[in-house]
Amino acid sequence: MKLLHTSDLHLGKRLYEKDRSNSQAKMLDWLVNTVKAEHIDAVVIAGDVFDTANPPHQAQTLYFGFLHKLRDSCCRHVIIVGGNHDSPTFLNAPRGYLLSDGFIVLGEKSSSSDDCFLLKDKNGKPEAVICAIPYLREKDIEVSDDIHSMDEDIVRSTRAHYQNTVKKALELRGDWDIPLIATGHLFAKGSKSEHGEVELYIGSLGEVPASIFPKEIDYLALGHLHRAQNVGNEPTRNYSGSPMPFTTAEAHQKKSIKIVEFEGKKPIVKTLEAPDFDHLEYIEGTLEEILKALKSVREAGNPTLVEIYHKDEKLCPGLVNAIKEEIKDSVIEILRIRDASRAQAYLSTNAEEDFIEEMNPFNVFDKRLESVTDLTEEDIRLLKNCYQEVVREVEALQETNK
Repeated sequence: MKLLHTSDLHLGKRLYEKDRSNSQAKMLDWLVNTVKAEHIDAVVIAGDVFDTANPPHQAQTLYFGFLHKLRDSCCRHVIIVGGNHDSPTFLNAPRGYLLSDGFIVLGEKSSSSDDCFLLKDKNGKPEAVICAIPYLREKDIEVSDDIHSMDEDIVRSTRAHYQNTVKKALELRGDWDIPLIATGHLFAKGSKSEHGEVELYIGSLGEVPASIFPKEIDYLALGHLHRAQNVGNEPTRNYSGSPMPFTTAEAHQKKSIKIVEFEGKKPIVKTLEAPDFDHLEYIEGTLEEILKALKSVREAGNPTLVEIYHKDEKLCPGLVNAIKEEIKDSVIEILRIRDASRAQAYLSTNAEEDFIEEMNPFNVFDKRLESVTDLTEEDIRLLKNCYQEVVREVEALQETNK
């Protein structure tokens, strides 16, 4: 059997105010074309199909169009599990209808035993068994009243869930020489992530050690981190990473998917690099350095979305006009300009100048924590985790009310 592993599609996600649905449509078409070119039998999407719990209409259209194209391809099985950004109710709504077409959708932890599935080839012969494990939410884990033991509770509950699910999968597999595949949407200890990724995508989710995953799992398909990597230096335990960058911090990451071909239970894993569906750049420095970098981008001639950070603390009143002049008649689009000199001027003079756009909610909270002197490192970590979760829920509510 041949499997394609991807995750973190974040359909509907905007980059500041930039609508990227055209780029996301190209990304989905590339996935479908890859399924056909690689003769893929099964597609696994390991969470965060959508960026918000209430995805915009355009994102929903992209999703169902993608599933329709997969149904008409050579792919026999599509396994989709929910991530921390997904609404379990929304993902599960068409589940019964999709199951008849070979689509397995699990938006949240199953309350019954239907989280293990036997996949069969075109002749009806078993070819794999899969543990479809989504993002485990607060209601899915057993935690004590002591907030300081939350991390231990998360690890213990997550370990137990994987052990129990794999035990059922082994019973389902029996004596068949077929692989046992498991999914997950979590943060494995030792994995690498961008700073912004920690703030935006991890929230209060605790780190779990690689040892929680039973050794009987032949291939582990993980989602949640946008950087492609394996877990514990094991080539069969992988974050596929997101197939496209969603922030300028990810601009120069090599985006990819995993193609896994099985010989019996043995997985042979290869990485397939994704193309640029649109091009992002992050430029920082003095005005002179910014203009030099913009000139280089302009001369390359590629349509590019750019975020700029003016790091010079010396006031530069002509910053925006100079940037506009540099990109005039080019295919460069400026997403955002942040100016450190404005923030510094405010801090040094206590002027009434409005520079709130230079900070995000996490910067503001960090600044507030700095003014409190009687907090331990553990207190700070727990407060940040709680705050990040609140911000994420508020943003989801704002999207719902749009």
